[in-house]
Amino acid sequence: MPMTCHKQTVSAAAFTPAARPRTPHFVLLLLNPINAHSLHEAVAAALARLRAAYDAPELLRLAEQHAAQPHRVQLAIFFVLLNIDIDLKQYVLDTDLAFNASKLCRFFVDLRSHVDTLFATEQMSLLDFVDACEEAYVLA
Repeated sequence: MPMTCHKQTVSAAAFTPAARPRTPHFVLLLLNPINAHSLHEAVAAALARLRAAYDAPELLRLAEQHAAQPHRVQLAIFFVLLNIDIDLKQYVLDTDLAFNASKLCRFFVDLRSHVDTLFATEQMSLLDFVDACEEAYVLA
């Protein structure tokens, strides 16, 4: 009998969508302006979650204006949000490769001190803050 007449069953697993691909060193990729779309999506999602939790006009203004900011300013916003939004931390952990989890956790701890320095002294520029966060990730 020809093979074309043979009935073949296909499992439902063949039609389930694949899991989101994991990206090595996701934080480093966000530093490149080519990946501005991914950075914008992550910041917009974090701001939406914060606006749902807190009714602050500053968050609404930031959500409306962050897309028009230069890339380095968006990175500064991302790092500040990464310090306070647990869901954004989980998104970064889920997006990066599993073997980078300990590096990311160490980076999250180091990020606290950089955010504290930014707001406590107010002598650090946003560009210096982004550079310090990039250095903290590389050294973590």
